[in-house]
Amino acid sequence: MSSEDQLTFDFDSYDDEPAVQAEESTKTIHQESLNYCTVEAIKNSKTISDRYENLEPLNVIQKDDALVKTEGQSSFVFKAIDGTSDKKVILKCLDPLYSEKQNGDGDLDYKALFRWENGVLGFLSQNPHSVKKIQNITNTQIEINVNNTPYCHTLSYVALEYLNINIKKSCFDKKDCSYGQYAARLKIFCQILTAVSSLHKTGVFHRDLKPSNLMARSGKQKNGIVAIDFASSYVAKDILEKIRLFPEKWHGTEDYASPEIFCGLSPEEKLASKQDMYSLGCILYELLGYKTFSQQFKSINTHFMETVENCRVYDNDGNNSEERLHVYNGNLDAFSSAIRPVELGEEVVLPPYVKQRLNEIIQKLTDFDYRKRPESEDLSSIKYQIFELIKIIEDAHIQKLLKFRKQVHKKRLLERARITMEKTR
Repeated sequence: MSSEDQLTFDFDSYDDEPAVQAEESTKTIHQESLNYCTVEAIKNSKTISDRYENLEPLNVIQKDDALVKTEGQSSFVFKAIDGTSDKKVILKCLDPLYSEKQNGDGDLDYKALFRWENGVLGFLSQNPHSVKKIQNITNTQIEINVNNTPYCHTLSYVALEYLNINIKKSCFDKKDCSYGQYAARLKIFCQILTAVSSLHKTGVFHRDLKPSNLMARSGKQKNGIVAIDFASSYVAKDILEKIRLFPEKWHGTEDYASPEIFCGLSPEEKLASKQDMYSLGCILYELLGYKTFSQQFKSINTHFMETVENCRVYDNDGNNSEERLHVYNGNLDAFSSAIRPVELGEEVVLPPYVKQRLNEIIQKLTDFDYRKRPESEDLSSIKYQIFELIKIIEDAHIQKLLKFRKQVHKKRLLERARITMEKTR
């Protein structure tokens, strides 16, 4: 059995047309109650219901008299049944409020992001570590009825495969200090490394890796970790020519953002893979610890923003990205040593050598200086190092079990001896 086979973790062991055409609305509605109205409009769309049944919203929760999004601010996500195959699917629908590009430095063209993700998923159709697209982007008219006033909007949606293993809920939201559980989680991380390595080899860099963007398949078609939500992704130049689309500027999740982003650089080209490395370090820390990496990092580096300001680069710090990066490298040489590395807390009880080595891996992945983080080609080496640590943990787990059983056996013998002595009196 190869080391790759031994690293496979069984996820199954863990606990699915308007009746009245209103005029296109030019009004902007900001009430939270609009979420409820939009969800109802999507569920009642004839175009959608002709193919998809039993729509169930997944990223909203009831709060008072309104629905509040829990994930993905620009989209509504539904679980549904595809009438053509009778299989579960995911419908990802662009929120009408984000369907038009807004003006301002901090705003994004979410419709372009939606098309971008669709194009990247099309390119990754043969990659087992990315979510599969069932149906391309489709546009349909929906009527959103707010306070008895109809608003007609063009809805864009895409159908994706249904992935039933939620890694965040199964692994990150549950805490267990046993050696066996730590070994299992490290096996999961090795599969995450395999997935990211597979994407990088095809020229795709996710740039928004986090627990909620990691899923897994179960059953006959399971292939380990599957990445979702490629709206923030970046691709190699030859892929841009194939999909004929261009990515928006980086807009991933701040808690998993690498320092160079705060310093004014977007993770493109050379920095795209380094952003994924940083996120991987955060993920490994959070698989084992009780805090998020961001919480711990900021608590021990209260001067983080001061260092960021010292390292910051601006648009006029060079005529192109290469020159700006050169300026940034000089700033890193001068100021990055002020940052303290994060270590796993006392609540993570592991053999000292194992904990030390895991700290070194986390610190390497999350180094403030992007130049010191691993390259994509180093992921297989990191996976091998972790596999060796897994064996040590599993051996220690077996020793603890044997010791416990011996203690139980000894207590039973003493109890039998006591009972025998009492009977002979």
